[in-house]
Amino acid sequence: MRIKKCTFCGKENMHDALYCSYCSKAFSSETTITTFYGLNERELSFLTHRPKPVSPVSPLLPIDKFIIEGNILKKYQGHDKNFEIPYGVISIGIEAFDECSSLTSITIPDSVKSIEESAFRRCRSITSLKIPKGVTSIGDSAFASCSSLMNVTIPDNLKIISNSAFAWCSSLTSVTIPASVTRIGDYAFAWCSSLTNAVIPDGVKSIGDSAFAWCSSLTSVTIPNSVTSIGNSAFKEYRALNICCTAGSYAESYAKKNGIHAQIIR
Repeated sequence: MRIKKCTFCGKENMHDALYCSYCSKAFSSETTITTFYGLNERELSFLTHRPKPVSPVSPLLPIDKFIIEGNILKKYQGHDKNFEIPYGVISIGIEAFDECSSLTSITIPDSVKSIEESAFRRCRSITSLKIPKGVTSIGDSAFASCSSLMNVTIPDNLKIISNSAFAWCSSLTSVTIPASVTRIGDYAFAWCSSLTNAVIPDGVKSIGDSAFAWCSSLTSVTIPNSVTSIGNSAFKEYRALNICCTAGSYAESYAKKNGIHAQIIR
């Protein structure tokens, strides 16, 4: 009886096997083949009735493409166009994908709960993004300067759109802000030059400084009665902006104070 011993897991395989039946590692041409004589029935059965050979499985990603520590994806170092974050990751770390300009799409699994500061900043080729419903925290500048991003799905559990979260997303044409949001941070959508309209949901209490500043295509913003604070230059550099609001609301007084046309809705 001739057998091969796998140098990775130490298990014994038939001499003609190309891959280990136990760990799926490929045998090299230098693997030693050992000949055994006088095997008893039990030993012979062990070698000839092994599990069916497992097809070699290529790893999803070479280990040098990412660094994961304690379920936090710390850094992506690859150059893929499409990338799927492994399920089980619960947090995408600070600057984890910063300036990954080759990425055109990214799949974020439902296991992710937080996206840290500048996690996807300057991913300039991503065109569409769905943030899963389990995400409750997005850090400052998380998606800033994603200049090809045209649409984004923000989850219902998010309470704060952080500072500069989508700033300089110059291709973003529309955004739906969920009702769970209570604050829109400073510069959150600043320099989104393709954004034409925005609807602020009832429940938002404050809009930060320059939150929608320099959105040169913005013509309509709907602001509910729940908003009681609008920061400096929140809506700056507009030629034909209408703030849609109810009569006597904080939004109406803000519009009048800043020389913006207020369109009264009933």
